[in-house]
Amino acid sequence: MADLPLTTTKLLDRLKACVAEGASIETNTAWAEIDARYRPVLIGFARSLGLSQSDAEDAAQWTLAELAKGLSLGQYERGKGRLRSWIMGIARHRVQMTKRAAARRRESPSPDPTPFHDSPDDATLSGLWDREMERSVFSEAWRLVQLRFSPTTLRAFELVAMRDTPAEAAASECDISVENVYVAKSRVTKALKELAADLTSRFTEDQ
Repeated sequence: MADLPLTTTKLLDRLKACVAEGASIETNTAWAEIDARYRPVLIGFARSLGLSQSDAEDAAQWTLAELAKGLSLGQYERGKGRLRSWIMGIARHRVQMTKRAAARRRESPSPDPTPFHDSPDDATLSGLWDREMERSVFSEAWRLVQLRFSPTTLRAFELVAMRDTPAEAAASECDISVENVYVAKSRVTKALKELAADLTSRFTEDQ
């Protein structure tokens, strides 16, 4: 595949070079990729910890701003820990600040289907982060796969793979043969898996 995306480690190396040259991180293309990569994960992470959508977006923005500041100051050292752990720590701190501020105003954050204590343990946080990363990856993979296939192929896939519709019924609705329904399912499934693997690899941190 041409123009393979850079891993997180390679992006950090580019940002380090940017800082060494005295340039602003926020204007660097590597930072734009970091922002695009982590922002949806951060929003989902904050939402899963009980924040409203608007507060979660604010928390993500604040976390990314703190991350950029920390990288500019050389506060992150790869050998002392993973970037995801550092980002989660910043995000958790912001979520706690937001919830405590709401409590002081005698307001509650938007209800969350899974209640958590103010300070979830590390295993819980890691699980939430992984879940949100997987959701972000699938969402982006699905967006990209829609650019590759016809509406009929995508509809056939949705019916049989996502809604458990019998192949015969899907064929009738899409006005294609049953054989083509199975072909659509196979092709889109393969593309989704390849895209998801590619997108997941972007989060790789070489130690």
